Amino acid sequence: MSLADGIAALNLEMPPRVPRTEYSADNHWELVKLATGIDVGPESSDKIKKRASHAFVKAWNYDFYWGTLIGGDIFGDLHTNMGHGIYAAGGGDYDDQIYCLFNDPEEVLNFDPWEAYGEQDKTKLVKRYENHYKELCNDHPDAVNTTGVYVTCISGLIDIFGWEMLLMAAGVDPIRFGELTNRYAGWMMQYFEAMD
Repeated sequence: MSLADGIAALNLEMPPRVPRTEYSADNHWELVKLATGIDVGPESSDKIKKRASHAFVKAWNYDFYWGTLIGGDIFGDLHTNMGHGIYAAGGGDYDDQIYCLFNDPEEVLNFDPWEAYGEQDKTKLVKRYENHYKELCNDHPDAVNTTGVYVTCISGLIDIFGWEMLLMAAGVDPIRFGELTNRYAGWMMQYFEAMD
């Protein structure tokens, strides 16, 4: 029973078998095809990919299925793109469109996420979390499922500023960088409070 084993693991109990989780294997289409027999690849329709991915998770007996709803898309166009190397088969995830919206560390240190991104509607956020969680539970009923935030403190700052500007700003003025981090954490709190 995957769900029981996943819950046991989260409670720091040892079930009869070591519980399993994976974080991207269900999107490695050659592996998914081998494990499920479903003819799927990078060029397949989203419907086929979803069906194959679900069959793979079941075949590999996932006990915990990690899911986050809130990612870098919440920043809209106000973020840095550091590009992306090839990870996925076929290279569909490769991105060489590198840009940074910030010209110097001073701009980073003065950044106000409340001004840039605004306040979110808590009722709408709660509903989005609930729907996301229900969808994952429906898709993976034999596993412990989650929803949540990917762009937490450091991940979010990296997404907004990129590594170079982030580290330069931290080095130029650690006190003001701490204040910036607190502003971001305060702004992100609305996403965490919606999960209460």
